[in-house]
Amino acid sequence: MYEEEDKWRIAYELFYTGRQQLSSGEKVRDYWVMGISGERKFGHLSLFVNFENLLDTRQSRWEPMYTSSVQRPDFREIYTPLDGFIFNGGFRVTL
Repeated sequence: MYEEEDKWRIAYELFYTGRQQLSSGEKVRDYWVMGISGERKFGHLSLFVNFENLLDTRQSRWEPMYTSSVQRPDFREIYTPLDGFIFNGGFRVTL
């Protein structure tokens, strides 16, 4: 994180998760997750943005999330993010 107090700040994060073993004994792939966030202050008003999972890492890109039929699905064990890339932002007022 880098910050100029009472002006702005920016943060970068990067996470690595190595190969895991599921409860079935199956070994699954490793993966990376990256994000960036920033905030700019204007007196009592702050604007911020957040970019999560910039690499769009999600389990559904590598394999189906269920097998069998829709009526009787057999779901995979979850071991990585499911929601992919996320962007959000907003404002904050301090008094």
